[in-house]
Amino acid sequence: MKQIFKKLTERDKKLSKILESDINCIFHKKEKFTANQHFLSLCREIIGQQLSVKAAKSIWERFIKGIKSNKKLIEKIQSIKIEDHKLHGLSRNKLMFLKELSEKFINKEISFKKFDQMENEEIINHLITIKGIGRWTAEMFLIFSMKRLDVFSVDDLGLRKAVMKLYKLKNDDREKILKISLKWKPYRSIVSWYLWRALDRKII
Repeated sequence: MKQIFKKLTERDKKLSKILESDINCIFHKKEKFTANQHFLSLCREIIGQQLSVKAAKSIWERFIKGIKSNKKLIEKIQSIKIEDHKLHGLSRNKLMFLKELSEKFINKEISFKKFDQMENEEIINHLITIKGIGRWTAEMFLIFSMKRLDVFSVDDLGLRKAVMKLYKLKNDDREKILKISLKWKPYRSIVSWYLWRALDRKII
């Protein structure tokens, strides 16, 4: 990680303000989720859509309590009646999205085992065919579940805010923000993690 930090700060000196050794960074850990864990991870990303990190974590922990396998999770999702969505902290749409994802998983329309051999854009294009999964959700999946190193989600408001603060940009110019992110290739996921952290801790 120190070598990666060195390369990044040589290309972009502003990153020296946010990059620091942190054993809690997900990219310090070498292990990735297994194919069996990807279904669970994608369900979590759907539940977390348009919620704060704290709220998403709270709802997910309640939802997943006592569940230790994909089979049990699918059984729970399928057992919930649409009209009971609020009892589980979900919107009607999110529950419907979870049901569709579980059906596709059961019917083997989605195979996480193949993802390791696929490029990022291939995975994104595959995932966004599932109702309720847009590009942002697919990109979060790539970063947090698959631990892909070079993902930057310009659709993420937090990332855009962090870049605007770090580079003192006056406008939320996606094209300019994307251009800045190109300096960080092929480690944009790592920079993204530290940008989120810096924004959360008000370092920038």
